[in-house]
Amino acid sequence: MAEGTSTQKARRCVREANQEAKQKNHKETVKLYEDAAESYDLEEKYEAQRARPNQGIRTKFNVYWDIGKKWNAYITKGKGKKPPKAGESGSKNNYEKKLETELEKAIMVADVAGLEGAKKVPIKFPHVFTGKQKPWKGILLFGVRL
Repeated sequence: MAEGTSTQKARRCVREANQEAKQKNHKETVKLYEDAAESYDLEEKYEAQRARPNQGIRTKFNVYWDIGKKWNAYITKGKGKKPPKAGESGSKNNYEKKLETELEKAIMVADVAGLEGAKKVPIKFPHVFTGKQKPWKGILLFGVRL
């Protein structure tokens, strides 16, 4: 019984996994997503022997492997939100929101490096801030050297 290429088998597994997820057959969904990930992994091993390896296969492997893990966690918990679909990324958004709120709490105006010193510079060196000034004509590529 010929399956075709590993990529075709993986695509078939993903289609079947989506159908099983719609029918709420979660254990079969997990198994099919893991099969798809393994098929992409197998295809990547053979792809390395070819003249032009494809980076997209590794990406697909990672995506479907993560989805399989999320479905497995969903099954073992029994409660909670439904895991995200192939194109969605729920955990990253939650992480970014949490990081943003933590940064808002942590950064104060007084913590900005050199703020007080920057206010005192025009008083110490008034000759630098008087007269006609030309803007810098170059592009700063790598930041300030310390």
